[in-house]
Amino acid sequence: EALLKSKTLESLDLWDNKIGDPGAVAIGNAIRSRGCVLTYLNLWKGTIGAEGADSIVSALERNHTLTHLDISYNPIGPEWEERDNIANPSDHEQAVLTSNRIYEQFVKALGKALKGNNTLSYLNVCSLKSTGLESRAGVEIGRALAVNTNLIHLDLWDNKIGIKGAKSIGMALQNNANCTVNFLNLWGNRIGDVGCLCISNAIKENQFLNFRVLILSENQIGDVGARAIGMAIRERKYMKKMQLSLCTNSITSAGAESIRMSMERLPGSELIVDLSYNFIEEVDRYKNVKGIIIDNGDADRDVDEPLRDTLNYFKISGLARFFVREKLFEATAIPARFLQTFGFSHQEIDIFKEELERNIQRN
Repeated sequence: EALLKSKTLESLDLWDNKIGDPGAVAIGNAIRSRGCVLTYLNLWKGTIGAEGADSIVSALERNHTLTHLDISYNPIGPEWEERDNIANPSDHEQAVLTSNRIYEQFVKALGKALKGNNTLSYLNVCSLKSTGLESRAGVEIGRALAVNTNLIHLDLWDNKIGIKGAKSIGMALQNNANCTVNFLNLWGNRIGDVGCLCISNAIKENQFLNFRVLILSENQIGDVGARAIGMAIRERKYMKKMQLSLCTNSITSAGAESIRMSMERLPGSELIVDLSYNFIEEVDRYKNVKGIIIDNGDADRDVDEPLRDTLNYFKISGLARFFVREKLFEATAIPARFLQTFGFSHQEIDIFKEELERNIQRN
């Protein structure tokens, strides 16, 4: 109601306010109105479901003032439902089908809004999860990027758009000569080498594409993807200020060498490539290579050799740092069954607790 009446409110930050679908629908109706002057809207962790999210993004078609929108960490999709509260299996099945249908409406509305809106430049949609619709979201966003000419910042962290989504986004970035995206975060989207190839082709083929930040971490990318990225940055000599993150992938020394050789052919470049937490041997040889970062934290400390040779150790230490940063360790004892949901063995759970204590002492 305040948004509908206000002629001066330009920024609204409802971070972690749990407004739910009713609140999101009301906000959607407000920003759809002609009198709205809002430019910044943050709905991070607002317990908004697909219905509320659909209302927000649908409003973007008519809104011509909003430039920044963050709808991250909201329970959009059936994976977030409290399934234990559904006693009847048939009711649960119907609830999932309904949730899928509403989520699909949201995905279509998001794609349509990005095609029609000409003011939104910053879009943050981290961790929008559902059952079987992740790649569909990536495909729809890709179709929108093929014609969008105003989006600068796109954060899709942990959406699992997969190879199909990465292909769609890569093709859009490759063929849209008027594309303005210079920040793209695809961390944790399972795009693999194929998806990395698609993004690399976009960098190589579209001379108007000018990334400042490209995050491809934790995407199951190996040496094939690393070589493709290396070739792309070598051919795009004038893209000299990009920050590229490839950490927590499956890149070996062969992939790292390809990137190093490409960077050596770019004298004076300010390009930075983060290759931390991969399978790169002889890390010391890269310490003096300008622009390459390999910081594995305590990965080289004395732990069991089989465990250190897997990404699970990096996952354990990274999760421990996250728990400390978010102050989750204050929840006293963490149940082993909770840690087992991350795929940790009993031995790894013990190591996690050691890492947790180590990080608590540091902080």
